[in-house]
Amino acid sequence: MKVLMFGWEFPPKIYGGLAVASYGITKGLSLQGDVQTTFCLPKPTGEEEKFLNIINMSQVPVVWRDKNYDDIRDRFVGHTAVDYYRFRDHLYADFNYLQGLDDLGCIQFAGGYPGNLHEEINNFSIIAGVLARSEDFDLIHAHDWLTYPAGVHAKMVSGKPLCIHVHATDFDRSRGKVNPTVYGIEKNGMDHADCIMCVSELTRQTVINIRFRRSIRPSCPTRRPMRRW
Repeated sequence: MKVLMFGWEFPPKIYGGLAVASYGITKGLSLQGDVQTTFCLPKPTGEEEKFLNIINMSQVPVVWRDKNYDDIRDRFVGHTAVDYYRFRDHLYADFNYLQGLDDLGCIQFAGGYPGNLHEEINNFSIIAGVLARSEDFDLIHAHDWLTYPAGVHAKMVSGKPLCIHVHATDFDRSRGKVNPTVYGIEKNGMDHADCIMCVSELTRQTVINIRFRRSIRPSCPTRRPMRRW
């Protein structure tokens, strides 16, 4: 099985538990012997372990650039210049309007959690559309709300099943003072997911009792009425 996985953190650059969890699940999958994981990161360091394929989302083109192989072959971290040309052959729209495009036609990510985080999440999902058209995979796996839009986009393009990995919800992080934008991203990811994987029973109950309840139609005789926020 080939898994296209979207994540925001990965060792050795660690911001929190998301990196540790991402490492644990990909390492475990690699030990199965019949699973190949391609892990997409905003800005890898190049020091990641080699048991999985790393795609540097900062070096996936979204705009066509006429580049000579000999001029760019040593510039890549994660994937290679050969991959760059393969990605470039699967551009699907004109994204010249985007800010921060470099000479390779790629969008640069800061890595981590910059002030323009929501813009980076949107850009990440745009690039996911290129990858969904160019990669060979059987399953999409998206870690936490940051990459749900990418996972949803990849699913819409490819038709492949989507598994989202809920490390936490905004309800947990905000102690009930939910950011409506983040809530919308989380709910959209859950609505499109074929499988929802939660890190704990507590998180699972939050997803069941809080996140999905607004999706239940009040007219359904087997359900209690929706609880509004």
